[in-house]
Amino acid sequence: MIRYIDTAWLSRSFSISVRQLTKSSRIDTRIDPPLSEMQFPKIIDESSLSDEQRQKLITEKLEMSKKMKQFSRKQQEEIENISSQLYTPRNPLEEPSKADLIKQRIASIEKRLEAQKRREELHLLVLKEKQKELLKPQIRDFKRPIASFLLLAMATYMALQYMWFSFEGEENVRDKENLTRKYEEKIQQLLDEQRELVDRKEDEEKKKKKQWWLW
Repeated sequence: MIRYIDTAWLSRSFSISVRQLTKSSRIDTRIDPPLSEMQFPKIIDESSLSDEQRQKLITEKLEMSKKMKQFSRKQQEEIENISSQLYTPRNPLEEPSKADLIKQRIASIEKRLEAQKRREELHLLVLKEKQKELLKPQIRDFKRPIASFLLLAMATYMALQYMWFSFEGEENVRDKENLTRKYEEKIQQLLDEQRELVDRKEDEEKKKKKQWWLW
């Protein structure tokens, strides 16, 4: 007669064994589950199962085999030992102390942290050196101020030159106007003198004619 182990108990035992294996890095004096609540597998006749239950059993076995592949051979042996009906829970207090293992792991973690700290300090020093190099004054840092100053000086010079030419042109125009006015006054004076001479000459000629008639 074919018999099989209760799958519900097997799944629960598998989860217990996985939890114990994953927590092997710390000391836990509790027994989970307690001995008073520990249930052993029930032997059930497979012939009494329905087709649906048999299919479910096959599916659970396949899932169990897939999960077992995730662990090492030693872990699989421990899980199989826990899953068997002859399993006797071990008292964690009777196991050897894992203080040395914990200390080794703490030391390895401290070494990794120290190495990471040294790498970060070295990287920080490199960044500080780069920052010092960037903060040093260089010629290219003064290109823009010098170019701006030259452009401003050229613009100021051109503006002053334009103003000077403008003022000089206005003064030149005023001088020309004054000179023209003087020439006009002189010409007018000469014309007046010439008119006086002409009038005087005409008067003299008239006087001569009158005297001739008197003779």
